[in-house]
Amino acid sequence: YIQLAPSADATMFSHCPEALFSAAHQWATCLESLGAERVYWITLSEVVRQIHIHLYPRWPEDLDKGLALFDKRNNPDQPAWTEYT
Repeated sequence: YIQLAPSADATMFSHCPEALFSAAHQWATCLESLGAERVYWITLSEVVRQIHIHLYPRWPEDLDKGLALFDKRNNPDQPAWTEYT
């Protein structure tokens, strides 16, 4: 699991630097090269208004797919969740 956010306080996609999307693409490609069957890109930006992208890899051994995988973010078997501030 990786979370990416621009250094500026962008609250709309039109305000995001292109580098954010380029970095997300590079990370997703890296995760796929490590064996991820799918990399989910999730942007919600409701609790925290700044645009940010969550990248969730789904590995071959993962039984959960889609949003169920995202919902497991607080499960001890998943990477530690860090609040965005």
